[in-house]
Amino acid sequence: MNLASSRQLLDRAIDALGLREGCLLPATEMPEEENREHWLEKGDWLALAKQVGARSIFFVGHEPVVVLAELPEGADERRFFNRIWSMARPQFLFLARPGQLEAYQLTKPPVRPGGQLAGENRRLKFATAIAEVQEEFRNFQRDQLESGAVYGGARLEPGADRADRALVRDLREVRRQLIESGLDPEYAHSLIARALFVRYLEDREIITKDYFDDVAGTNIEWQALLKKKIDAEGVFEKPELADRLFFRVLRDWEFTYTLFERLALDFNGDTLSVTQQEREKVGKDHLELLRKLLMGASVGEQGQLFLFAYRFDIVPIELISSIYEEFYTAKQGKGNTQGTHYTPPALAEYLLSQVLTKEVLDKRPRVLDPACGSGIFLVESFRRMARHRIIGQERRLSQEQLRDILRDILANQIVGIDLNPEAVAITAFSLYLAYLHYQKPRAIDANRRLPNLRWKHDRERHDSTQHLDILYAGNAFEAIQSSDVRIAERFGPGCADVVVGNPPWGEVKKSDKLGKAAWPITKKWCDPKKGRFVGDNEQSQAFVHLALELLREDGMAGMLLSSGVLFKQHDNSKKFRQSWLTRSRLGRVVNFAHVRDLYFSGKDRAGKGISPFILATFTKGAPEEEHRFAYWSAKHTDIVGKTRAVILATSDMHWLFQDDVRRREWLWKLYWWGSARDENLVRTIQRFYPLDGIGKEREGASIISAQGYKVANKKKDADWLSEYRSLPPRYSLKRYGEILDEQLVDVPEKVEHHGTKEIYEGQRLLLKRGIGKGGKLVARLETFRFCFRHSIQGFRFRGLSKDDQKVILGIFWSSLARYYFWLTAGSWGMWHDEIHLHFTEKFPIALPDDPELQTRIVGIVDQLRGIDSPHALRLDRDERIADLEQDLDEAIFDLYVCGEADRDLVREMCDIGLEFFYDKGKSRAVKLVVLPSKRRGVVADLPEEQVSGIEGYLQVFLRIWNPEIEPEGEFSWQLITDGSSSQVLVVLFKVILTGQIPEWEERDQEWKEILRRLEKSGHFPMDRSGMLYTDTFVRMVGEHEILIVKRNEQRHWTRSAALNDADASIAQAMRIQEEYAHQ
Repeated sequence: MNLASSRQLLDRAIDALGLREGCLLPATEMPEEENREHWLEKGDWLALAKQVGARSIFFVGHEPVVVLAELPEGADERRFFNRIWSMARPQFLFLARPGQLEAYQLTKPPVRPGGQLAGENRRLKFATAIAEVQEEFRNFQRDQLESGAVYGGARLEPGADRADRALVRDLREVRRQLIESGLDPEYAHSLIARALFVRYLEDREIITKDYFDDVAGTNIEWQALLKKKIDAEGVFEKPELADRLFFRVLRDWEFTYTLFERLALDFNGDTLSVTQQEREKVGKDHLELLRKLLMGASVGEQGQLFLFAYRFDIVPIELISSIYEEFYTAKQGKGNTQGTHYTPPALAEYLLSQVLTKEVLDKRPRVLDPACGSGIFLVESFRRMARHRIIGQERRLSQEQLRDILRDILANQIVGIDLNPEAVAITAFSLYLAYLHYQKPRAIDANRRLPNLRWKHDRERHDSTQHLDILYAGNAFEAIQSSDVRIAERFGPGCADVVVGNPPWGEVKKSDKLGKAAWPITKKWCDPKKGRFVGDNEQSQAFVHLALELLREDGMAGMLLSSGVLFKQHDNSKKFRQSWLTRSRLGRVVNFAHVRDLYFSGKDRAGKGISPFILATFTKGAPEEEHRFAYWSAKHTDIVGKTRAVILATSDMHWLFQDDVRRREWLWKLYWWGSARDENLVRTIQRFYPLDGIGKEREGASIISAQGYKVANKKKDADWLSEYRSLPPRYSLKRYGEILDEQLVDVPEKVEHHGTKEIYEGQRLLLKRGIGKGGKLVARLETFRFCFRHSIQGFRFRGLSKDDQKVILGIFWSSLARYYFWLTAGSWGMWHDEIHLHFTEKFPIALPDDPELQTRIVGIVDQLRGIDSPHALRLDRDERIADLEQDLDEAIFDLYVCGEADRDLVREMCDIGLEFFYDKGKSRAVKLVVLPSKRRGVVADLPEEQVSGIEGYLQVFLRIWNPEIEPEGEFSWQLITDGSSSQVLVVLFKVILTGQIPEWEERDQEWKEILRRLEKSGHFPMDRSGMLYTDTFVRMVGEHEILIVKRNEQRHWTRSAALNDADASIAQAMRIQEEYAHQ
């Protein structure tokens, strides 16, 4: 029997899995017609795939997910796998050979010498014949890859052993062991940097045996050392790695440092220079330890590292700068909130894709990062510019022409500033690697000397061809106001077309000596008289002001910022937003709060910061009144969770008017999780007077509100507070049940502030500041005398009846209050889950004028308050509470005059939206829709009573659309799943005559034909980015049909979602009618 060829098997997989309809691109060294439009975003990946011997890459968005390759005849499968593993970010490998196609996880460890490729659960699937491919590889269909469903399998690991994460982990171990051996971190970093650089130069064959021989010169011992093979046969990934001469050099201290000195002389003294202090501190033992670790040997308790497997001519070069950001962060011990901090490459790439578009790159912009850290934004900007220039060439460039282009980009388009000189040195190192990356070894060898990138004020002679002076080690807020003409020209006002970066977040920490020393200059420059307000000492706000000053008019910034720039409530933070939004035009804001833990924390991260953050792009210049921008919410889905890629869905984007968010700041929070319908409901609720204005609702009533006492700095005596007994520390306030006198404790002798007497006695409302999982507010009415800490808010009413107070308690217990606070309180869901006092004070309170409604609400509240009384029935307590709370919700809906659609919004946000926030990828919000037994029909085939889920969706949609064509016609409906995988749910509505038996689409894939037909009408672009299943959100209206295509997730198929879809499709139909009318 003839075996299927490698090509035949891969071709079958591509066709059967639908990969060609997605973003499948061939591996090529240079842009070609087939991939030219993708080269700006993906060119380096395609060139790297060509280098490792792959055939093509399947992308989801800009993220490489599957590498497809044919094992060359006679090739070692283990070494071939490890080469592709070194690419670092792809998740899977489809490896074909005659008679066999296999799918491997690239998130597993590399294969050690003597190991089996199929071991350690690397192999996921295999097929030995063309006929088997579709069935065996069904889990890798395009929709499974794009939707992230492929990551749901139990065997799939989260990726701790993916090459990029493993390299960070391994080098962290090298760093740790060097430091534990007595080496100062600064020298450990320098040593590792040079070691990586030499590995890179050797792996790329930029330095060869001749170079090492030349360094050895006439030294007989060194020459003998170069000839002596390593005693570690079988350790190395490839046999020739055993011939890597650097490992031999490391066995001799003097030879090693002579090599380092020669490298510094030949390449550049900016980065590779060796200080006398280092020579004195680094000993033979340190070099021997480094040598063993780099070879992947087991040292002490640490198991073998993977360093044997890395090919540094393959590992993506941005990893080097990422690694050093981690090193510096770990050294400072400050997470990711200060100074130099880790920026995942995927985030940097995404940000730059938004600001360095083709149109911007055509103008050859000068890009500046004012807090460049170890240079990841500058490295990625450089690479993006290089790819753009290469695309623009009509013919293949000579190496000399290419070098001139790369040098021109470095000299005229890249600028960096950082407070820390060590970070600037690492940036230079990273840029050198990027500069060398595009050049051939022979061309590099002919022009070894690298340009000086770092600004030096004391340089005796300036050679413009050698001294590019693009990196400044110092305070950017000092440079911006420097009187030195050369500094002002390079790093001063109006020097940049584009400002990018990830500047420090939050307040400068006490442990950050550099930051502390620099902050007074920063604060002084941020002069409120010039509109540069900074609240809460938030550094992100200062850097926004700085970016606007650095930019030329109409220049653009793209920055990762603390979400405090949107949500902090200090008066100066509010003034900052007013200043920012009146002096610039927002382009895109992405709120990453829901996924912050994916990018900036985890066991493979040195920093543990989990600050909520945003991405913001903005253009210098005042906005027009009707200026709009795109506000995105990044949601925690399977594919984002497993790949840490930046993948956004159109369903989580809203177009907002900049003037609206400037005047109503709570819209930032609302549109993070809500929609325009939610905004309408919230504004409707706001027609009532706030809690602190209760006197306007009930004449003669007033309120005193405050937090309980705070211990903190203990600067004051307890004084009168000691007359009270207190709830104990960390007391968990509950809605129901009694607070017993024996639970109370003495007040501390010292406190920071006392609170207010009035909230400690008499009938008052208590509200717990913190919010537990699920989002239920904890509030209660109390009458007996006791005090409490500042985790509880107290409200003492004057001139308000007890029944009215019970109504207010019922309001705070209701789903309506939970809904309102969730959508408007910036303190809930960002840094902490809590409601600050000023948000509570501004909650709109409706008090009933109808005695019947008041009696109804008070009765329910009394029953809930007495649920644990001795006379209450103990059986089925939880069920009883749930029933009463549901009755209370209905009563409060009536109080606030909420219609059916409003009630749906509130219920769905509390039941689905909040659950999604807390449970993320495990939430039922992202589970498959539960389909009814009947998959098609008309409105009469749906339940008569109001239901939820997909049938509720159909009820609402048809209730809105059917009246448009009655009485002659009505809509039929049909639910279509996209094959067995069901990652997409399609609802097809067709116009039929009333009483007519509809014609049904019998094939699951028929909806794609309808989609294509509607697309040809010219109204609807389809799947242009090759991400139909990742960003599935299609509403199409034809002459006789409406097609709704969305992700098969419960959150997209609710009663409220039906309202949005019906409104949008009606607007679409009206627009089409207008177009026809004008033809």
